[in-house]
Amino acid sequence: DAGGTCIFAATGNGGKSAKPPFPANSDDVIGVTALDAKAKAYKYATPGAHVDVAALGVKRVTAVPGGYRIASGTSFASAYVAGQASRLNACSTRKSGSLLSHIQKNASDLGAPGRDNIYGYGRFKL
Repeated sequence: DAGGTCIFAATGNGGKSAKPPFPANSDDVIGVTALDAKAKAYKYATPGAHVDVAALGVKRVTAVPGGYRIASGTSFASAYVAGQASRLNACSTRKSGSLLSHIQKNASDLGAPGRDNIYGYGRFKL
């Protein structure tokens, strides 16, 4: 698996009634949702079967033309997981590879026990 490709995608900010967005709804993509500092689900996150893991994505500092601002969204969480996951060298060309196995074994479970449509397998941990 080492040296493969991992694709991460934000699970969407359309709320509970939104359809899962592309590419997060694709079988080979790891969908990442956002949490706040208290590990609560981002209120605008799109839940569903496409959610694999969660990470901090609420009230993040981001660069904008001319400075910085505070922003929230699943895209911030997705970028965080992608960066941290690159340190694991556990990517494969398929979602079923070793990185998803790592997520399943190491994520801090949140919400309903086991995988759920709000937090996936839980909060991402290395």
